[in-house]
Amino acid sequence: MSYPGSRLEVAKIAHVLGSDPSEFSFLAEVPAAVIRELRHELLAATYRRHEARFERLAGVSKMVPPSVTAAIAQKALGPQIAARVAGVLPVEDAVKIARHLEPEFIADMAPHLDPRRIGPLVAQLADDFIVDVGRLLLRRREWVTAARLVPVVALEPLTELVGLIGGAEMLQIALYADEPADLERVIDLLPDERLGSLVQAMAISAHLDEAVMLVESLSTTSVARILAQVAQQEAPVRNLFVDTVHRIRAWEAAIPGMSQLPAETLPALANVPATLDPQVMSMVIEAARTLDRGPWLVLLLISLDDEHVEALTQVPALQDPEMVAWIVDSVGASQRIVSAVLRDLGAAIA
Repeated sequence: MSYPGSRLEVAKIAHVLGSDPSEFSFLAEVPAAVIRELRHELLAATYRRHEARFERLAGVSKMVPPSVTAAIAQKALGPQIAARVAGVLPVEDAVKIARHLEPEFIADMAPHLDPRRIGPLVAQLADDFIVDVGRLLLRRREWVTAARLVPVVALEPLTELVGLIGGAEMLQIALYADEPADLERVIDLLPDERLGSLVQAMAISAHLDEAVMLVESLSTTSVARILAQVAQQEAPVRNLFVDTVHRIRAWEAAIPGMSQLPAETLPALANVPATLDPQVMSMVIEAARTLDRGPWLVLLLISLDDEHVEALTQVPALQDPEMVAWIVDSVGASQRIVSAVLRDLGAAIA
């Protein structure tokens, strides 16, 4: 079985190791939290290498004023070594030096900084300075580093930075956000029209599978907001999303969000070419049963147009008396009506 969020974590761990995600596909059967912990351990191990050497350099920096250390860092050490030295300095000392550095040099250093150190450093730097560095990272398309800023930047500068980028850029940052809560923070900042541009970017992205995997890491409310925007797209985009959700087997993550949508939104998501495939609808029905979403499933079925209703006669799940009995029983007081509706839809009703 595949766990929610696991496939996205596989993509992230592959990025850390500079490998193709397919080499780690077996990890999709491991809970996302376990893969995330492994990724953090790998990052920590990376920054432990040669730590003693950088500690010796850090000791030398304490012998001169912060302004002098900053000048040496920019003119002699370079951003990569400077970042490693900053990683072993006490936070207070690192901040004193950072205040004498140019935003450009901080942006050069940022991709090489130990991610565990970014939060404490950012917390003590001025918002305007953080925005200047963030602008440079976005301009350079340093998505991984920009994503590491999401959980630690104050709300006001984060809102300003998010306002600078379009849907494609937001998608890249969302893909590399470290924790599900980081994703929520970005989604919460987006009004519906900006969320729509994110959906459009997902549709044309070369990383469509990974983009749709985001629904496995988001809250039901955020998934519902995204799906509401999907429902407003042109038919080819809607079909692409539905087909991708099916192909990566993410129905159990998508259905709770779909359950929060108004009933009038369902036809736009249900009546696409992908759902004419009996196997697709069968998987939707099976996922709905796993989630115990019988009433929602009935709403979905009655939202289908004539072409899709005709295709239901070939759906294996609706020919299973046990499955049909569950659908009828789950609705409660309207069992007779539901039975009649399902019979009309081609289900195996005794």
